[in-house]
Amino acid sequence: MNACSASTINDFNINNNASITNSTSATLYIDLIADTNCEMCYSATNDQNTCTPKEACESGTEPFTLSSTDGSKTVYLFLYDNSVFTTSDNDSITLDTNAPVVTIVNNVVSDGNYYSYTPSAIIIKVDDNSGLNYSGFTFSQGGYDFNITIDSLTALTATLDLNDLVSGEYTITYDVNDIAGNRTTDSIEWIVDTNAPVTARKSSSTFWTNSLFPTIKITDYIDMNHPQYALSSSNADINLKCNSNSGTWKEISYTTSTDDFNIGGIAYDCNGQQGYKKVFVKVRDAAWNWSNDSNFIVGYDITTPVAPTDFSVTAGNAKGTLTWVAPTADDFSGNKGYKIYKKTGGGNFVSYDTITTVSILTKDLNLTNGTTYCFKMSTYDNAGNESSQTSEQCITPETATATISVKKDGANAEYAKNGDVLAIACTYSSSTTGAKMYWAYYNPNVTSQVLEESSSSVTSLSDTITVSTGATKYEKIGFRCEATGSSGSGTKYVILDNNAPSVSWVDTNNNLIGVTRITVSATDDKALDRVDFNFEKATYSASKDTNNTKNYYIDLNTIKFENGAYKIKAIAYDKAGSKTEIEKTITIDNVVTAKQKAQKMINTAKEKQKIANDLINYFRRESVAVPQDLNTKKQNADNLLKAAETDLNAKPETSLDESTQSVALYEEFNKNAKIDTNQTKTYVYDSNLLAEKLIQLGFNEQQAKETKDRIDNSGIERKLILVKVGDTNKSQAKIEISFTNDMNYDTIRIIEIIPKEFIDNAKKIFSDFNFRIIQEDPIIEFTIPVQKGAKATISYGIGEITSEQENKLMQENLIAKFSSPPIILDQNTTTEQVIGNALFPTQLLIIAVIILIIVIIIAIIFFVKFSHPGHGFGGEKTIAEHITSEAPKTEPEQPKWSAP
Repeated sequence: MNACSASTINDFNINNNASITNSTSATLYIDLIADTNCEMCYSATNDQNTCTPKEACESGTEPFTLSSTDGSKTVYLFLYDNSVFTTSDNDSITLDTNAPVVTIVNNVVSDGNYYSYTPSAIIIKVDDNSGLNYSGFTFSQGGYDFNITIDSLTALTATLDLNDLVSGEYTITYDVNDIAGNRTTDSIEWIVDTNAPVTARKSSSTFWTNSLFPTIKITDYIDMNHPQYALSSSNADINLKCNSNSGTWKEISYTTSTDDFNIGGIAYDCNGQQGYKKVFVKVRDAAWNWSNDSNFIVGYDITTPVAPTDFSVTAGNAKGTLTWVAPTADDFSGNKGYKIYKKTGGGNFVSYDTITTVSILTKDLNLTNGTTYCFKMSTYDNAGNESSQTSEQCITPETATATISVKKDGANAEYAKNGDVLAIACTYSSSTTGAKMYWAYYNPNVTSQVLEESSSSVTSLSDTITVSTGATKYEKIGFRCEATGSSGSGTKYVILDNNAPSVSWVDTNNNLIGVTRITVSATDDKALDRVDFNFEKATYSASKDTNNTKNYYIDLNTIKFENGAYKIKAIAYDKAGSKTEIEKTITIDNVVTAKQKAQKMINTAKEKQKIANDLINYFRRESVAVPQDLNTKKQNADNLLKAAETDLNAKPETSLDESTQSVALYEEFNKNAKIDTNQTKTYVYDSNLLAEKLIQLGFNEQQAKETKDRIDNSGIERKLILVKVGDTNKSQAKIEISFTNDMNYDTIRIIEIIPKEFIDNAKKIFSDFNFRIIQEDPIIEFTIPVQKGAKATISYGIGEITSEQENKLMQENLIAKFSSPPIILDQNTTTEQVIGNALFPTQLLIIAVIILIIVIIIAIIFFVKFSHPGHGFGGEKTIAEHITSEAPKTEPEQPKWSAP
């Protein structure tokens, strides 16, 4: 380059000659022919005089920031040789930072993007200021195709055919680029709803009004076909007619209501009279689908209901209770509830409360104690008609009074000690709220409450506390009750006393004669409760000496006791339950008479007699006979005791001798009257052969089967038991039967068929249980009260047996000779009905002989009567009387216990 030549610009452009960009960051391309003194600068302003800063000329690229607003941008390049402007150049580029805009241009969108079949296509438009890059445009929706039309360099449209779409939710996705490189990627969501709502409905089929212009609301209709699709928020049609749906539909806002319905208007076919009016309605969903017509009833009621009866108000603690009787129901719309009115200071009654349920007949009102209130009531029906008001009722609520009780071991507590449990209860004169119970320890000689760290607050109406072992530093515990509106119970105190009382003997003479006073001195630091004396296992309550209030005494009658040394104890109790005991030895030295000795011995004999009588009852229960030698001793002892009581006053020495002998006999009886079980054997029956045995005994097959099952289910068991009584070698035998009542009766009948080898006559059997002798051969029947499901045991005995009989019973296993187990009968069958024929062959023979004799007697009588008139065999008895006079007597049912 010639040094004298001016610098020149071969080429200058923006972004390598690009015409459009979407970024303010640009690159300048510079190609120069410049001398060594060349400088350059570039600017968005065409003014070479203000172009700064300058830099040495150099070909290459330079960064440049475009202004931020979209549009055409021009950049200028200026050259200077030796600081003198030489030449310039410029280039332009368009800035476009806005992405393409996608919109739906046909009017098919309603609330919440709902679509219908009309129109039958969705048209989507894409706009851009700088021009679209059509090759970069994508538009898809599932498997559906779109018709794309290019409208201009900056706009296009895409059409989606709806005719093939079913109702449901859809999404269109798109990706659009413009020439500047801006990109829009998003989606459009919408719902296709081609079904009309189900016939519109109202939640209540009838509503009531007393106005000629009722407010008609339809806000509770829903699209029942598609609950997820909304109804229109702007349109619903109502046909305001009384009797039919003919006429003009009126379109109103869906979310509002209308009072355009005139019950008294001719235009609505209404006559203004009380009765039911029918209103028709249809609704539109968000896709412009219309429902079918539906209707509901408006009940027009202008009849005034009847006021409540027997209205009364009862005062309580900070409350009033209103009660009334429900009136007769309104004849059309029906009663709905009640209104309560309260009297103001000016004497007017204003609305106070509303009860919305007609079945409620009482109401509690929170009021202020000491203030007078007056109330009235009225009834209102479903249409809003209100009755006249009742007469006024006035009350003045009163404060509830509170009382408190503190008890220890069920008794009122005035004193307590460590470890005692105190039960506290609050009661109120009437129902109250916010009931609380407090307690606290108190310092000695201080009347105000002082709560310490262990104090607690009780919120229930009853509770217990245990006196703390740390309470020794306190004098008392205080309790009180409080409640909302309550006057409070005041404080109830329990005195704390952990010191035991002190007690000492006052008497120095310990030799007692006759009736002698024994005295102690007893005190307590808080309050003494009582003093008791214990002597010879008896407790005597002491009396207080009126001359010396510290002294307590008893007058002991020593004559009742034998002479000798005794221990006597004095016990002092304080009000808190603490006690102190002292003991000493006394000597009784009385002159004893023969009568005293005899009376004492008689008392001893009576004690021994009671033990002997109990032992005899024990023998009876065990079905064991009292041995003859022991029985004789008991009878002799009873006779001697009776004689001693007779001779006590006239012959005390004789009485003493008789009572002494009686005591000795009783002691011998009581010592030897004991029962020891020697041997036991159990009878075991074969259940498989039982029915056959019962049939042999006279049962029919049905009876045998039922009786067998009854015996098996009862678990019945028979035991032969040998016992020894006293210190003799003689044995006694008895049978013990145990069973469980498995029947639906509370009384069990049991038959025992006893082998003659065991006992030959039923009259020799004894038992403490009632039984009936069926046959002396022997057969007996027990009747035992036993509850269903309970287990019972009965027994009967035969008395003493010889050693030979004992060996026979055991060695020959005599119990195995019983023909059957004890037989249990039901309530409808008697012993004679089932086993009479089998068990009484001897009786049958006897009966046959008796019948033969009777026949002979009758023949003789007839012969005598007809042949020798007047002959009567010693009297005027008839033939029947002769027969019946000789009839056997039935054994009565009674206890059969007796000693052999």
